[in-house]
Order: sequence, then C-alpha cells, then structure tokens
Amino acid sequence: MARSPRKPDNDPAPGDPWQVESLRLTVFPIPESSHSAQAWWTELFDAPPDQVVTKPRSGHTQIQSVLDNDIFQLQADPMRVTLLRTARPPDEPIMGNNMLGSYGAARREFTELVAKGISLGSFPRIQRLAFGAVLHQPATDLQAGHGVLARYLPNVEIDEGVSDFLYQINRKRPSSVIDGLEVNRLSKWSMALVHGVILRGDGAVVHTARELSCRSELDINSDAENKNEIPRKSVGDLFTECVEFASEIATNGDVP
Repeated sequence: MARSPRKPDNDPAPGDPWQVESLRLTVFPIPESSHSAQAWWTELFDAPPDQVVTKPRSGHTQIQSVLDNDIFQLQADPMRVTLLRTARPPDEPIMGNNMLGSYGAARREFTELVAKGISLGSFPRIQRLAFGAVLHQPATDLQAGHGVLARYLPNVEIDEGVSDFLYQINRKRPSSVIDGLEVNRLSKWSMALVHGVILRGDGAVVHTARELSCRSELDINSDAENKNEIPRKSVGDLFTECVEFASEIATNGDVP
C-alpha cells in the first residue's frame, strides 16, 4: 500500500491534547469459519509483510511490517484477529518521540485503513469487534497531572499527594447500528511515570529520561454475549460507532 510519509506531530493540537501510544482493531470471527490472516494482510497493504511467525499447533500467526516509521502488527488465532498500530522505538527516549501523533490525526489514518480492510473479500465473517486506543497527556508534575485527570473524571476525587492512581469503569450503551446490541465503553485512567533508556552496543547507558503522563486506555467493544454474525453491511458502521464512542470519552471524559 502506497502511503505518504507521516509528518512529526508531537505537539498537541488545539482541542486535541491527547498523544497516541497505540491504536487497535480486534475482531472475533464466527466459530468454525475459515479465514487467512496473511491473505487479508497482503490485500490490505498491497504488499507482503516484513515478518511472519506461525505456530501451526495453536493456529497462531503474527505478521509485522514497518511502514513510514510505524509498526503494523496482525495477531491472529482461531478466536480473534487483532490489527495493532504503534510507533517505532525512538532514537531519543522522550515520550513524544514514542507516540503516533495527535489522537485526531492518528485516528483518522487508522480508521481509513480499517475501512479499507473491512471492504475486502478476505476480511473474516465476525460476531464481535472492538476498537482500542492508548492515549497520553504529559504532566509537568503530580499536581498538574491530577488537574488533567480531574477534567476527565468529574465524579472522582483524587487526594493531594496521591502518586499511584488507577480508575476503571464500563458504561454500556445500546448500539444505534444493530438493534438489541450493547456496546461496552470501557475506560481506564491512570498516572504513568515513563522511563526511557538508550543503550550502546556494549550495554552502556547513553541517555535516560523520565516523564510523567496522564494515561487513558479505551476499549470500546460489542457485547460478548452476542453470538450472531454481524452483517457484513453493518460492520463498518459498527466500527465507526465504536470510534465515535472512544472519541467522546477522549473529549468529555467519563460520562454516562
């Protein structure tokens, strides 16, 4: 797949303060259905991958390529198929260098890729799907980090001086795409101290860095209790709905 080089985007855009660590599509094929992860990959990217690892006994396949400094990885087994996009390890251990860029821009690129993938004949028949994103906002210190989290968690009180924080909640909503289907809106919020180290070939430390970050992990997924096949014509709309739910949380925080 021909792709233009991604421009560096390490500065938060106005109204888009989140930086992206990873983006993910996970689909759960219909049991006993046949699908080829490698065939889907080749059709999706218009090129063979850099690396393929297969484990015939477990039916697990891992496929990977580096495209425009980003790592694309496809992990597949009989139960699920996951397409993951992350940034390559940076030359300098600074958080912004380890990110895909701003959430809005990275999300648009990823959803365009997924839309293409869903339209392909090699895309599996599925009964469930999920969109995942891991997002960061740098904080200068603990107090600033608490202030960031407070904007997204209005109903949670964080005591002053708290250094370890983790909050997780799932607020379900009915799908507007498929009648009777519920969508899980799972979000995890935390403070993360990110350590970065660069080593020489002989193992000596060349450079280290530490950054405090507010971290939001979003997992928007259709109900696991649904055992019916999601109609092919509805898969794209359902994925778009999951992305919109994630974007709402990234903008407004933990709201019903």
